[in-house]
Amino acid sequence: MGCCSSGSGAFLFSNGYVRNLGFLPGGSVSAAYAIKTQGQAAGYSSSSTQPDQAVLFDNGKVQDLGISSTLGYRYSMARGINRKGQIVGLMFNENESGNYHPFLYSKGKVQDLSTTKYPTGAAYGINNAGLVVGSAETVSGKSVAVLYEHGQLLDLNTLISPIPGLVLEEARGINDVGKIVTSGRYGNGSPTHAFLLTPVSK
Repeated sequence: MGCCSSGSGAFLFSNGYVRNLGFLPGGSVSAAYAIKTQGQAAGYSSSSTQPDQAVLFDNGKVQDLGISSTLGYRYSMARGINRKGQIVGLMFNENESGNYHPFLYSKGKVQDLSTTKYPTGAAYGINNAGLVVGSAETVSGKSVAVLYEHGQLLDLNTLISPIPGLVLEEARGINDVGKIVTSGRYGNGSPTHAFLLTPVSK
């Protein structure tokens, strides 16, 4: 079972069949980025007159997560979902180019995960324990990979054994044993490398 997008619509591939996941009312474009075991998928829907809205694709229905009505952001995209139906993603306004904010949707409520130290960022993955990973930008403009854990936003660079010159800039996924996939660089202008972080017992 998998979800993705082709052309202008999101679709679900399961047991050899492809099913269009649909759009919000009036929508003409959709994309799905993550799927849970039960077949629910997270992504966005939009049209030429309707901005991107974070949605849940669920058994033929497309549910608006209410980012605009709850927190006032015009654009939003859902990027990760766990078994409990918790969803993470990013939101922003067109007059705030690059000024993204990470969000967590849980039990019908939406929470902005940004902090004073890390005012902008995006959430890309969430495991079944509710641990969230993504990227954040400091007030000085430095991008770092982060972990959102029990109300705290942690720079993953501070949780690993130091590697000279390496800065982890983005985390895209986390599994149920806490392994995290990230990307980073050894200095400005250097190529981006992929990394796997594995928790160790203290």
